[in-house]
Amino acid sequence: MICNIVRKGVGIGSVLFACATATPSLATSVIDIPVINRDMSSGDIIQPSDITIREIELNRMPRGVVLKQDELVGLELLRSVRPDTPIKSDHVRVPPDTRRGQNVVISFNLPGISMQAQGKALEDGHKGQTIRVMNDASKSIIEVSVTGNGLVTANQ
Repeated sequence: MICNIVRKGVGIGSVLFACATATPSLATSVIDIPVINRDMSSGDIIQPSDITIREIELNRMPRGVVLKQDELVGLELLRSVRPDTPIKSDHVRVPPDTRRGQNVVISFNLPGISMQAQGKALEDGHKGQTIRVMNDASKSIIEVSVTGNGLVTANQ
């Protein structure tokens, strides 16, 4: 509110305040965020070439958007996206080291004995995580630890 003192009348107490409201121009805050620059599908891994930096007004930015390009590169999309789409943190994940249905090498390590067998992963898993695998030869299902891409070690 802007007020000006206006002198009216004569004598003491003859001051009147003339007030008017004014709306100052509102400055819009903007931020640069990474967006996907092409159609991408669920399961695609985000590469640096898939990202463009766009300016967006803070008041129009969805909640949970990933704000840094380097935090997106290498992540797997959990849903399809269209160009110029900001990516929310719940739309991506670190890709698993072993995927469900993938052929794996199962290592059996005991003191003095080391063997390997072929199997099939029954679930996704990250390095260090325990997953179920079916041994191709025996058709038995065993629990193993993921040690790398397509590599697992039988739990003892």
